[in-house]
Parts: sequence; structure tokens; C-alpha cells
Amino acid sequence: MKSTHHAGESFIDALRPEVQVMNLGATVLQGLVENVSIPRMVSGPSAEWVAENSAVTESDPVFDSVSLTLHQLAARTQVSRKVLKQSLPGIDALLQADLRKAIAVALDDAAVNGSGVAPEPRGILATSGIGSVALGTNGAALAFPKIAALMAEVEGENVSGTSYGWLMSHKLKAALMSQLTADAAVDMILQNTATAGWQIAGYKAAFSSLVPSNGTKGTGTGLSTLIFGNWSDLIIGQWGGIDLVVDNVTEAAKGGVRLIAWSEWDIATRHPQSFAKVTDAVTA
Repeated sequence: MKSTHHAGESFIDALRPEVQVMNLGATVLQGLVENVSIPRMVSGPSAEWVAENSAVTESDPVFDSVSLTLHQLAARTQVSRKVLKQSLPGIDALLQADLRKAIAVALDDAAVNGSGVAPEPRGILATSGIGSVALGTNGAALAFPKIAALMAEVEGENVSGTSYGWLMSHKLKAALMSQLTADAAVDMILQNTATAGWQIAGYKAAFSSLVPSNGTKGTGTGLSTLIFGNWSDLIIGQWGGIDLVVDNVTEAAKGGVRLIAWSEWDIATRHPQSFAKVTDAVTA
């Protein structure tokens, strides 16, 4: 009988969604210990032209705060004694790395889709006050004028755009690659250049299957979401690092080992006006 060679050097990893939020420029606050409250000026005093010997109108600034509170994000796996003995070398390191990747995907998902219902943080799409552009009663194809309108939802709110960018699903990517900016134009809405990579209207575009592409509206189904925003205004807080617990006691009678990764995070936006969304784009 021939033995089986485990070709660890050719290991095939699992398929996972792309993690894009930090690549787009989200602000990460690391090493937090306590809950955080960041003061925010909602509106400032205003100035006015005043006639001679007239009093200027008083206007007071309005303040509130953006809070970050600890939310636990964990992943757990178990490996049998047989796998430990017969699998490729370094299976423990491989599983540790896999747990970290699972946490990264879950964090990105929460940054986009998080409901804000405990224990989950609130993501961009569930944040009250972000801009929105509707395409049609049952959804519609995403034409360039609506792209411009989505940009205006953010830029028109005086957001200081140091890291403007787009995030969408791969289904919407495919649609915008073949959608012209205007009748008789030669440029597609989504373009890829050797120097700047993927862009829309001069701003970076990124893609992830974590962005919804299964929306419904009226009779429309399979509708896709597009997010535009100033991504540095998305704050991701992290308490400590990712801690790995190796539990070789619980399943000791079976010879098994549990690996558990623990981490603590929260997500917030500096200003809701820093982001805007389309949720009813037809891609087919």
C-alpha cells in the first residue's frame, strides 16, 4: 500500500471576502484601555455683517461626543489528535492565522453592515444621518449622474475629503466596468489605470463581497449597494491585540485541542454626513 504525501508547501487556503475598510483609509485607534468619548463640535458659531452701532447676533457652538465602547469579537476552532499527528507540519500556526483572518473579515463586515444591536457595533449602512440616493421604484442601473449625486451628498456637507473612496460588491464592479459615463462617451464609470488602480471620478474604488448585492425594492431583487465616503472619518477602536487561548484540557479525554482567538473592538463615524449610499442598483 502506498502512503499519502501531505504537500504542505502547496497548501490551499479557504476562499474569503476581501477586507477593504482599512485599505480605504479608516482611522484605527489602537491600545485602548478604557471606554473612549471623543468630543465633537456639531456646529460652530456663525459670523454676520453688522451695520455701524448695531449688535452682532449671538450664536453658540453645539457639542456632543462620539463614543467607543468595548465589543468582544472571537473565533474558535477545534483540532483532533489525529489531525495534529498526521496533518501537514505547522497546522497549529496555520489555524492561528486562520482565526485571525476570520476576525478581520468579521470586523470589516461589521464596519459595513453592523446593526448596532448588542453585542454588534454599528456599521456605516446602519448609521442614521448618512446620505442616500435612490435610483428607482424597483431599483435601476447606476448611471453617472447618480454617481455625481452620491458624491454631492458628501461633498455638499462640507466634509473635508482627505480619503474619499468607493466600496461596492463585485457584481456592481462588473456592471460599472461596462457602463459609459454619458451617451456617446468613451469612458466607463469604473476605470483601471496602471498608476492609480481602480477609480470612479478620480477617487479610489475597492470591492468586497461583504457589501450587499441581494437587496430588494418594489419588485426589484438582487439589488447592489454602493458606498461613497471620506473613509478616514470611520473610526475603528481596538483594545489590546488578538489574544490566542490554547485549550488542551476541555477535550483532553479525546486528545483534542481547542484554539480560541479573542479581540475587542468598536466602530464609529466622526460625522454621519461623511458617508452616502445607493442600495438599489440593478446589475443584471
